[in-house]
Amino acid sequence: MCNRMFRRASKDALLRDKLLPIRLREVLDEWNLGGDGKHRLNRDDKYYKKSLRK
Repeated sequence: MCNRMFRRASKDALLRDKLLPIRLREVLDEWNLGGDGKHRLNRDDKYYKKSLRK
């Protein structure tokens, strides 16, 4: 996913005659990426006890 974003930003920069990005950090922000699928359960959640036994 990161390389796809980097290639897209590079293509946009080429089309607009701007400076090309050199590093991935110039293109992406780690806070904007999607999550890894983990989630937290509260004790008030109705599936809390069921999730503990698995």
